[in-house]
Amino acid sequence: MEKVATAQEPFVGRNWVFRSLETWIADTGVPRFFLIAGAPGSGKTAFIRELEQCRSRDGENKVYPRLESAVSAVHFCTARRSTSIEPMTFVRSISKQLANCDEHFREALLQSSEGNMEIKVVQNVTTAHHVTGVYVNNIVLSGLSPRRAFTCAVVAPLQIMQANAPRVEPMLLVVDGLDESRSVESPSITDLLASTDDLPPWVKILVTSRPYDDLFADLLIQRTLSLSSSGTEQENAQDLLQYIRLRLGDSAHQRAAIDVEQAASVVAGRAAGNFLYAKLFLDDVEAGRLSLDSIDSLPTGLDAYFYQSVKRGVQSMDGAWSSSSGPVFGLLAVAREPLSQEQIQRVLTVPPSTLLQFLLTFAPLISRAATPNGAAVYALFHQSFRDFLRLRNLSTDANVTILNPYFLEVCQCHEGFLRYYLSQGVSGIDSEDIDDLACGIFRFISPKPAATARFLLWSQGAS
Repeated sequence: MEKVATAQEPFVGRNWVFRSLETWIADTGVPRFFLIAGAPGSGKTAFIRELEQCRSRDGENKVYPRLESAVSAVHFCTARRSTSIEPMTFVRSISKQLANCDEHFREALLQSSEGNMEIKVVQNVTTAHHVTGVYVNNIVLSGLSPRRAFTCAVVAPLQIMQANAPRVEPMLLVVDGLDESRSVESPSITDLLASTDDLPPWVKILVTSRPYDDLFADLLIQRTLSLSSSGTEQENAQDLLQYIRLRLGDSAHQRAAIDVEQAASVVAGRAAGNFLYAKLFLDDVEAGRLSLDSIDSLPTGLDAYFYQSVKRGVQSMDGAWSSSSGPVFGLLAVAREPLSQEQIQRVLTVPPSTLLQFLLTFAPLISRAATPNGAAVYALFHQSFRDFLRLRNLSTDANVTILNPYFLEVCQCHEGFLRYYLSQGVSGIDSEDIDDLACGIFRFISPKPAATARFLLWSQGAS
């Protein structure tokens, strides 16, 4: 699934993070794992995307040559796209990338493959029947457990490489958003990474995550860098100011005759060090949804900004959260795969015109992607916004706790799916059929779909 192309987001700063990684990757006496931790919206994924882009630079243009040359495979986890957090998808992703960037790994993969593993290779051949390149198109791991698949498709080929010719240069595997894979039943991606003791010493693994102590313990991580701790507050603040100055300094904002330095300072303060907050506000200004004159009235903190954004959108529609905007957000909040307009309309029986108005009004909070056949599908744009919709209470700038009027009860959101499928005549099903229903329908709703299906069917008196 491809994300719909948008204007390239400027990337600035984070040189202190690059320097730390450059030192770590070049040192053979440090732990295998490096964790970049940070609060939601602190810029973890943006940094990894920049690192991914850096590896394509020519040798003379590499700023951090050891690090950029070492990047061999990058995998992005997002709970809003369940396939990305499935262990088998992860194994195929890493193995395929390694095979296509390193011919020695590709040869070792072919050598280590067993009966249940099929490797589909595409060769580029000239008119003279000369092979100019080999590309691994797909890796089929039928009948293998995730642990066995990881061993066969990743660990064993790397061990064969080590046995054939010990490597000096490091090989870096990158996993972004590891915390978002926690909802998957064991073995999770974290479980697979925790079983990498037998990898050659030149294989290093960089992961990003929210700060979860139990996750760190699983990986036995000893090298950690935080993007949102007091220890890096000064560096992060400088990067955020640089980003805001860059966005405010373009021609459109210059015509507004603003004091860029003062405006950047105010936005950075209200963002409380959060890059996502600053991006959302600046995007709203560029799209005409907000004015730079509103800077002084900005709330403090990401959740407060979400609150104002949703409130503004609801008011611009019909003002009825519970009967219009809320149900659509609820559906997207529990869906574990992006949904098409047709799917949303079927489940919620919402008129096409109302749904279109919703998608246009709340475009900043909804991500739009395209399926392989070109169909548009929609999801909540960021995990932090999903978290906001599950907050019962909010803190105001005056340190007063209020009830979140946009709080969504997860079970009630799931119920929307259930009501739809019950209306299709699936109420009289036995326990085995419920399991089938869970796998086929509730796969993208809950990390434990069969249990969820049983509970919801029971709550409707359909068991």
